[in-house]
Amino acid sequence: MDGVAVEIASMSRAVREVLERARAGGDDAGRVDAVREAIVEVGRAAQALHGMLLTLVGEGDRLGIARGGVGPWLATVLDVTEGRARALAHDARLLARLPGVEAQLCSGMIGPDSARALARTVKAVRATGLDPAVEAAKTLEVTRERGARAGLERVRVLEEQVAPGSIEARHARERERSFARFATCGEGQMHRCEILLDPVRGAVFQAAVDLQVAEMIRTRQFDGGEIVPEDVRSTEQMNAEAGACLMECVSG
Repeated sequence: MDGVAVEIASMSRAVREVLERARAGGDDAGRVDAVREAIVEVGRAAQALHGMLLTLVGEGDRLGIARGGVGPWLATVLDVTEGRARALAHDARLLARLPGVEAQLCSGMIGPDSARALARTVKAVRATGLDPAVEAAKTLEVTRERGARAGLERVRVLEEQVAPGSIEARHARERERSFARFATCGEGQMHRCEILLDPVRGAVFQAAVDLQVAEMIRTRQFDGGEIVPEDVRSTEQMNAEAGACLMECVSG
């Protein structure tokens, strides 16, 4: 596999060259295009590598390369948590059942979320009379036409169809895992908020924050005004400001 290392090293050099050119300054108008093109190319390469990893892990699981299971082994050789490693092995095992899926996974056009949707499709129908390959093709078509989120939504509908009540049962488990923690840090001058929400409440909360952030950006970029302090620049800072605004609306 020395060839893979060589290719990755070559890609790293190319990315560094793009970054050096972008950071050099001057009037080089091509810098923007170069960065944009590099993001697309590296992103697709990353997606292809993820697909290759899934394919290899699926084959490794079939061959029994790890005595304690591929999942725990991956956690020891890759920089991932054990939960993420087990999920990767689980998806690879499901995707290995799809005929002809390797070429698509390795094409660079299928990202991790779409691959996850395909794996969940196989899992949803494996105990039914439905053909996993046919249903996976339908899921893939949805992801290509409307994006990975739409593909995952299609899987949720399918899961509910084949096992009525399964979605609510899963949401109940996820609500049980949800929490919000508040603590002070930095000698009591800062407050740390850690929130883990189930998909339903998480989507509502994120949508509310996104609306606030969009208003901040629109006012700053298009109206020439400011509704937040000038030093609030990054997305994370705007998220914090939006969360505080929402709390003020609720309490006030």
